[in-house]
Parts: sequence; structure tokens; C-alpha cells
Amino acid sequence: MPGARLPVGAFVTTLLFAVAGAGCEGGDPSSSTPATVRDSAGVRIVENAADGTADAPWRVAAEPDWRVGWDDTGPIFEQVYAGALLSDGRAVVADRGSGELTYLGVAGEVDAVAGGQGSGPGEFSSLVNMVRLPGDSVLGASFDGRWNVFGPDGELARTLRYDRTGVFILVPSGASADGDLLLTAFGWSARPDASGVPWFDAPVLRMSADGSTTDSLGWFGFAGRFMGPEGFARGRTTGERGWTGAWDGGWLWSANTDPEVRWYGFDGTLRQVARWQPERVRIDDAWWAAHTERYMAYLGQSPEMSEDVRRRVEDALAAERAVADQEPVFGLMVVDHGGAAWLGDYGFMTEPPSAYTVVRADGAVLGRVAVPERCRVLDISETHLLCVQLDPFDIQAVARFALEKP
Repeated sequence: MPGARLPVGAFVTTLLFAVAGAGCEGGDPSSSTPATVRDSAGVRIVENAADGTADAPWRVAAEPDWRVGWDDTGPIFEQVYAGALLSDGRAVVADRGSGELTYLGVAGEVDAVAGGQGSGPGEFSSLVNMVRLPGDSVLGASFDGRWNVFGPDGELARTLRYDRTGVFILVPSGASADGDLLLTAFGWSARPDASGVPWFDAPVLRMSADGSTTDSLGWFGFAGRFMGPEGFARGRTTGERGWTGAWDGGWLWSANTDPEVRWYGFDGTLRQVARWQPERVRIDDAWWAAHTERYMAYLGQSPEMSEDVRRRVEDALAAERAVADQEPVFGLMVVDHGGAAWLGDYGFMTEPPSAYTVVRADGAVLGRVAVPERCRVLDISETHLLCVQLDPFDIQAVARFALEKP
């Protein structure tokens, strides 16, 4: 996934790989690779002859509109892991370290701060994700099932709760235009891999806007998770691991070993399948040795890394190598506000992707879009890209870049 080392807490202490939304339907149809389109039983199937390696006509500006990481008191952010671009050009980012949602104005100024660690009104016991809702409201979710909805200016609008029972943790990952929530439910898999290491799978669910009803939409393989005895969690994106992402018109799923992206409606109906002819990532012994060395050095910074957990992670890495030999197609999927799939290059877990293969909402492969250095993408609208970076002092900074389309 190339770039800079990311903050330990954002990856080590959370079960969630946040999947952000982003905007990119449209564009010049003549610039994409010609595709064969056919329908099968009501499902639109797009067969692309392209391998996706050509440069896309879209570009990310070389310099940000703004970048913010410090104020007069010091660093603003601790562990930014989720963010959303609002319709008026502002942004909201969620900080797991502080439990706060920070509203950034059109020039990058801090307009408001909501949430915070705690159990009071509008506070979070432990943030797991944030999603954009209709009307530029946002939903912040806690592990304990207490979720808070804030208005466009950070005012507390309402609190939702679900009764967290059993082995599953419900995590909101998107919302429909009507406000229904897309959820992923994480829990121990009943199908461990051949070595016996228990990986996470996850079903996809829909919750009504008022939280009164929840319906299952299907069961899909997700990013593999290894859970240690001390609550240590870690995910990887190799092998049969897959990704979901949502926009207000539906949601997407793709396994990162398969050159195929699927678009679903919020009712769970499969609407479209897009396929292409990608170049696969070749995982050899030298690549894997370098990955393992960086991975273990990175995890070694965490105080949660006891020797017992370290041994379990090493066992998990050995099992994962067998899966990685399937030669993955990509390492991360981000869905933009227009329903396009941005598929990040596969690489070392400690480094964010440096480029994304974009598959438009109509199923056509647009090509590759390079992203700024050290940029972990949080959200993409029709006109901008939001990301979190490490500044020259290794302090987290949030930046907004213009998305240039011909």
C-alpha cells in the first residue's frame, strides 16, 4: 500500500479499516478504455480489456488547498483515521486518540470540535468510525454501541444505540440518500484458514435511519484480522481479503485477489459487475522478508505488543504468506461520492498507496491516479481529495487537494 509510516494507534488499536467515501463518476467517456457491456439476469456486466496501468485523465493537484496540523497550543490531531468532505467544501475528521470530530472550514481553519472521550451526551467511549449522512450531518460510532449524530456545524442532533450482544461488533461504513446505514458486523470467523489462525469475516447489514430495524444484506470476506489475548487487533489486505465501501446510491465490494468490483443497492440487489485484466503483484521471498521486517518493527512501537502477542502475530504472518502467494490485484478500496472504486496499489502495510486504479461508476476502467506523497486517503468528492499525512516533523496533518478533471 508506498508512503510514510502511519501512527501506531490508528492501525494497532482499532479493528476497523475505515472506508471513506469519494467523488468521481462523470469525466470524459472517450478517455476510458473501451469496454464490452452486457446484461445478465438484470445485472450489468462490464468487461474491460484494459489492465488499468495507463495514466488516468484525472489528476490530483501537486499542492494542497490547505494543510492543517498545528495550532498555537501544538499538534491538533493524535490518531486521525476517518474523514469526510462536506458539500460546501468544508471537511470533518475523526480522531481516535481524542475521540473528537474536528470541523475544518473552506480554508482549513478549525470551525468546531464535537464529541470527545467519555460517556456523557455526544461523547464516545472508543471511536471506531465516522460516516457522512444526508444533509452534511455525520455519525460517529463507539465500540459500545452508542452512536452520536452531529449536524453540519457540529451540534449534537441525536444519539443512537444498539444492544451489543454476542460476538459481533456493528460498524457503520456508509449511508444512503434516505439515511439508511450500511453496517459491517465483525466477529470470529467460523472458517479459519488452513493453519488454524482465526481470521475475521463480516456480513453486511442495513439499519434504518431511525435505528429501529436491521436487515442482513449478505456475507462477504473482509480484510483479515488477527485477535490476540490482550485485545490486540491487526488487519492485512492480502489473499482472500476483501473490501466494502459506500456512497449514497449504494455500496461496493471487491476481493483484492480478484479483478472484479461489484456494485449493490442498499436493498442488497447486485446491480453491476466490472472486470478488467490487471497486472498482479508478485510476492517473492525478498518482498515478504522486507514486509515482515517492517511490519514487526512497526508493531514493536506499541505498548500492547507483549511477547505472547508477538509470537501470535508471527504465526499469523506465516499463514498469510500462503494466501499472499495468490498474487493480489490491489491493497485497499476507497469509494468516492460518485460511486467509483479507487483501488490502492498493494504494498507494505506500514505505507499508504502512492497510486490508485480507478474503476468508474459505469464500470469502465479509467486508469491510474497518483496521490500526494505520504497521503492516506480519507475521502474523495467530485472535486477534492481529503487525506491525512505526516508533516516534516512526523506530526499528523490533514490536507485537502483539488481533483483536476479535463
